[in-house]
Amino acid sequence: MNNRLRNIVFTAMNPGGFNAIAPLIQQMAQEKSCTILLLCAQHAVDMAKKFHVPCIDATRHTKKTVKEFFEESPVDLLIAGTSTGMSVEKYCIEEAQLRNIPSIAVVDFWSNYAMRFSTPETRDLAYLPNMVCAIDDSMKNGMMKEGISESSIMVTGNPFFDTFKKEITQVPDCILFISQPFSEIYKEVDPYLTAPVFDEVAIFSDVVTVLVSLDVQLPVYIAFHPRSTERQKFDTSIRDASLDIRILDGSTESMLHRSAVVVGMNSVMLFQAALSGIPTVSYQPGITAAQDTLESNRLGISRAAYQLQDLEKRLRECMDKGAEVGAAYRAARKKYVEHDATKRVMSLIYSFLSL
Repeated sequence: MNNRLRNIVFTAMNPGGFNAIAPLIQQMAQEKSCTILLLCAQHAVDMAKKFHVPCIDATRHTKKTVKEFFEESPVDLLIAGTSTGMSVEKYCIEEAQLRNIPSIAVVDFWSNYAMRFSTPETRDLAYLPNMVCAIDDSMKNGMMKEGISESSIMVTGNPFFDTFKKEITQVPDCILFISQPFSEIYKEVDPYLTAPVFDEVAIFSDVVTVLVSLDVQLPVYIAFHPRSTERQKFDTSIRDASLDIRILDGSTESMLHRSAVVVGMNSVMLFQAALSGIPTVSYQPGITAAQDTLESNRLGISRAAYQLQDLEKRLRECMDKGAEVGAAYRAARKKYVEHDATKRVMSLIYSFLSL
C-alpha cells in the first residue's frame, strides 16, 4: 500500500448508521494510518464528539455544506452509514461519484435496503456506493431482491456488533422498554418505505397491561430513542398504571446490564440484548413471522409476540425461565459477535486505498 497518509471521510446521520461505522473510526484513530475527517448531521454529530475528532456539522444546509466540503478537501475514500430520506450520506455519495472517489457504505439493520441508496419515493439506487457491506447472507439476498447488484455487496458483518462481546452477569433489578419513534417518523408515509403497522404508544400500553396482570414488582424504565422528541407520549400509560414506571435518564446500553427483561418492537437494541444473554421480548402486533425484520426473532434467541395473548405468554416465560442461551444463542454469538466485522471492513478499506 502507498505510504502516503490518506484522507478518509466518515459520514452518518442516524444513530444506527453512526454506530455501524464508529468502530472503524476508533480503529483508524488508533492506527494513525490515515487522516480521519467526519462529516455528520443530526444525532450523529453528538455521537461523534466522544472520538475527539473534528466533525463538520451538516445538519443545516446539508447539500451546500457537503458540496463545499468536497470542493475544499482532498478525499481518498468515503465511508458512510445509511439513512432513508435525503440524508447527508446520500449527498456525500453523490459528491464522491462526481469526483470518482471510491465509497463504501455499512448497512446496520435488515430493512429498507433500496431506500437507503435511493431518491425518496423511488427505488432508483441513484446513491449506490462502490461497495455495500452487508451483515449476513440474509441481508445480501434481501439487497439483491431490491435491485442491488451482487458485485456491489460484500458480507462483512456489522462492526457495531463487535461491541456486544461482554455477556450480562449483573443481578437484574428492572424491566427495560425500548421505545422507537414510529409515531413521530412515519407521519408522512413513503410508499417505497416499509413502515410498521403499529406504534410505540399503543405497544407500551399493551406491555403495561400485561405486566400489571403478571403482578410485576420491578420498576419499568422507558428508554427513548435518540431521534424521539415527543417525551410526553407515554404520560397516560404512566399515570394510569399501578406499576413503578420511570423515564431512563442515561445510557440505554448500560441499563441492559440491569434488566431482568428487555421488551420492545424491532430495535437493534433488542438484538443486542438477546446476544448479550438477556431475556428479550419483541412485540409486533399485526405482522407475521415472515414480515418480521428482527433477526434475533428468526434466530430464536429473542421471543416474538405477534398478538396480545402471545405477549403475555412470552413475558411470563422470560420472568420464569430467563434468556434463551442454548445452541441457537451460542451459534448466533459466533456468527454476529465473534465475526470480526471491524477487521473485515478494515481489510476492505485498505484494499480500496491500495487501488
